[in-house]
Amino acid sequence: MFNRWRELSPREAMVAVQVVVADDPATAAALAQQVEVWGVELENGQRVTVGSEAQAVAFARQAGSRPTRIARRESSLISGTPEQVKARLDALQAEEQLDELIIDTPISDGPARLHSLRLLAQAHYGKEVLNVL
Repeated sequence: MFNRWRELSPREAMVAVQVVVADDPATAAALAQQVEVWGVELENGQRVTVGSEAQAVAFARQAGSRPTRIARRESSLISGTPEQVKARLDALQAEEQLDELIIDTPISDGPARLHSLRLLAQAHYGKEVLNVL
């Protein structure tokens, strides 16, 4: 996927990835199910992705352009236990020869979001990460 990028650009290949990490697969799946992805297409040709239908309507109003399409899209986030998510991220990075992954954890609950990031950091570094809260 990034072969052409590497031919034409001296810059590093970076990809943003949404992840949800939890202690067990069921909790990760429940948290991931709460993440909504909505696509908005406006008459002026502008296209954006937002997190809810209400945000889609608000964006169109603020942009001053009538929406031609607002639709919920399937999320492509990676979810699971720390080991599962780390394995998928490692595979993605190796397959695509990525220089950097930018991790986004789109969990609305603050403590659950921090726990997700902490679990991923522990899986990445292979050791305990301090809980600063």
